[in-house]
Amino acid sequence: MWTAIVVLAVVGVLMNRFGNAYFDLLVVTARRAVEDRKNILADFSSLEAFHAARAAWYPVGVTVIGMVGLAAILWLMMFKPF
Repeated sequence: MWTAIVVLAVVGVLMNRFGNAYFDLLVVTARRAVEDRKNILADFSSLEAFHAARAAWYPVGVTVIGMVGLAAILWLMMFKPF
């Protein structure tokens, strides 16, 4: 039982860390893109940075961490190795 609680805590911390990093990246690039859009003379590099941020690997990583953690907890519940 304690192993499952530890796995849940580790998965929660990892998902929070990677999810917050992705959200912060999106917020920063979106704000920069909106500010540059207001300026007529600005280049489109901030918009390209925003699209690159949206295509980052973070959502896939968070999903994989969550699914592996869920599988580990289900395995611990079904087979009770400890």
